[in-house]
Amino acid sequence: MRVIGKSAGSPPSAPDPVVTAQAQTQSNVDTARTNAALNRVNQVTPYGNLTYTNSGADWAQQQTQKAKAAYDAGTYTPTQNGGQFDWNTEYQGALNADWNPYKDTWTATTSLSPEQQTLYNQTVQGQTMYGNAALRGLSQLQDKIGSPVDYSGVPAAGQAYQQQGQLAPTLTQDAWQAIDPNIGYGAQSRERVEQAMFDRLSPVQAQQRAAQETSLRNQGLTPGSEAYTNAMRDLGQQENDARLAVIAAGGQEEATQANIANTLFNQKASNRDALLNAQNTLFGQQAASRGLFDQEQEQQFNQSNALRQQSINEMLAQRQIPLNEIAALLGGQQVQYPQLQTTPQSNAAGTDYVSLINGQIAAQNNAYNAKVQNAASGNATTGTVAASLISALASAAASRQGSGG
Repeated sequence: MRVIGKSAGSPPSAPDPVVTAQAQTQSNVDTARTNAALNRVNQVTPYGNLTYTNSGADWAQQQTQKAKAAYDAGTYTPTQNGGQFDWNTEYQGALNADWNPYKDTWTATTSLSPEQQTLYNQTVQGQTMYGNAALRGLSQLQDKIGSPVDYSGVPAAGQAYQQQGQLAPTLTQDAWQAIDPNIGYGAQSRERVEQAMFDRLSPVQAQQRAAQETSLRNQGLTPGSEAYTNAMRDLGQQENDARLAVIAAGGQEEATQANIANTLFNQKASNRDALLNAQNTLFGQQAASRGLFDQEQEQQFNQSNALRQQSINEMLAQRQIPLNEIAALLGGQQVQYPQLQTTPQSNAAGTDYVSLINGQIAAQNNAYNAKVQNAASGNATTGTVAASLISALASAAASRQGSGG
């Protein structure tokens, strides 16, 4: 007995990598062409326009002319339009053909408005004239420009300030020495006067005291008696009055000496002040003279430098003025070019062809695996049924053999 199981069939074949890569490349090229076409936006402004043209159009025009000549000569039969030649069909075919070497080459052309084009033409013509005039001027200035600036004829710069010595008051030592207010004044002067007067008074008083004592004895008065004592007391009072007079005379002499000393002090102080004032006046006069001298030097310095700078400016002007005129000639009138706006960039996403192929293969493999599992399950069931049938047949055969025996 023969049991036949189910078959899942052959597994799906793997895709050709070369074909897949070519398809992905073509998809990328088509996406790039689409993005480029979306970004080629013509612009129109009051001053001019920006226009994109396919550089392969001229080549397609030439190929179409050749095809028309071959068709007329009977050496070319179109594959479209029933073999009839159609100019537009042939032109579009050549323009979009992959073998068109200029298929993806475009030219951006900026064209001026008629008014700006006229101004541009005039500007070019004027700048040409300005340029010729500038070249003539440069040829005349060539020798002067190529040589260094000669400052030998320029006035010399101002002389730097010359210091005339240090200003200082010439005060003498006598003017600053201390003035002693005690000249001829003090206790020594007073003592000297009193001592001189006491030296004159003492001998006289001694004589008077001796004469008084002799007179009192001659009168019969003895020392210790009342009359003697009273007489000697009166003499002592006279002597005291004389001493007081001497002291008073010493004080008067002291006052006189003080007045003399004060007078001398004041005179010296006055003389010193007068000398200081005279020296201060002289110092002020010297300072004023120095200031005038400094101002004169500064004025001469500034005048010399100003004269030198003026001469240098005039010399440089002789070189710069022609250059400025030439630069102005070269400047000319400017053309207002179109203010073109930046075109918004479109970026269409490319098709991921490889991922699509991989997804398709994965789906096919999944379907094949499911078939394999289903076939295996069916075959297992078939095997179980066949085993049971074989066992039943074997039992039946054994029963028949037993009955026949």
